Amino acid sequence: MRYALGAMLLLLGLAGPAGAWEKVLEEHGILVEEQAVAGRNLPMFRGRGVVNAGLYEVIAVLSDADRRTQWLHRCVESKIVARLDAFTTVAYTRTDAPWPVDDRDAVMLAQLFTVEPGRVYRAQFTALPDPRMPPRDGIVRMKHLHGHWVIEALSPSSTRVEYEVDADPGGLLPGWLAARASRELPLQSVLGLRRQTRRTRGVYDAFLDQWDPERRPKDAPTPAQPPVWKP
Repeated sequence: MRYALGAMLLLLGLAGPAGAWEKVLEEHGILVEEQAVAGRNLPMFRGRGVVNAGLYEVIAVLSDADRRTQWLHRCVESKIVARLDAFTTVAYTRTDAPWPVDDRDAVMLAQLFTVEPGRVYRAQFTALPDPRMPPRDGIVRMKHLHGHWVIEALSPSSTRVEYEVDADPGGLLPGWLAARASRELPLQSVLGLRRQTRRTRGVYDAFLDQWDPERRPKDAPTPAQPPVWKP
């Protein structure tokens, strides 16, 4: 099985000075916030919540590009374009948009970082041009996309996650869709992550046996940690 880190595709707008984070809603224990940005009608937004799964289970799900369409909200295509090293990939993602709006897609550099070894990790993704995945007819290529998942262990079976994205969707995006996206995408993606960790129990045993110190055989070598996150 291939593992790709990062990239989750959301619809946002043009860059500018940011304001303060404001609460949009809180449902199912998930807090959704947005941050207004001058000069655009779409805010940055994020979702925060707790997943009832271990730290490495969550990382395994986030890393699996082949199954991302099963849980990431409105994601209809996802694959690895290239693997640069154990913690860095180039990934492609396409997001379904309601008619009559065209779907959006992006090619992204996805990287996993260590914030606190064994407890906190950061999966970061940034759009980049790549000749291996040229733009496709009928799909708007997102040229600006930047975001992250922060994954923090609370207990052996509980993990706090933060999903944050800032992007330019390109093309025309109706106001009603912008408002809907800023609420639905972070909420439904965290809910989808919760469901997927339950649905895939047992699928990632080989990954967990290597990475989870509670499962790794005592005579097995400790795997190299991802590079340290530097803000």
